[in-house]
Amino acid sequence: GQRSYAYSEMNGRTALVSQAAARAAAAGILVVVSAGNEGLTADPYIGAPCDADSVLCVGAQDSLGMAAPFSNRGPSADGRVKPDVSSLGVAAPVVTAGGALGLRSGTSLSAPAVAG
Repeated sequence: GQRSYAYSEMNGRTALVSQAAARAAAAGILVVVSAGNEGLTADPYIGAPCDADSVLCVGAQDSLGMAAPFSNRGPSADGRVKPDVSSLGVAAPVVTAGGALGLRSGTSLSAPAVAG
């Protein structure tokens, strides 16, 4: 089943997906994850698996290097600085499902740019 975790549990050790990401990182895999897009909500903080200390958590920024207001932010519940890095995630050029060029925003665009 699914379980919701409180911000106080975003310590990199509680959420199952954070534990799995940490195990993958310990095995030598570079784990790159999106910070999330809830920065303008009542719960703007990074979640799992971004809270794992051994994963690379990526936030979104605009073309001028300013943090995107929608991008989730840290610190983690145990005080670690997150996200670790940020990349273009505001008005990022994409090819849409229909094959057209477009601009989209989100940390789901910034994390793959860093992973690449």
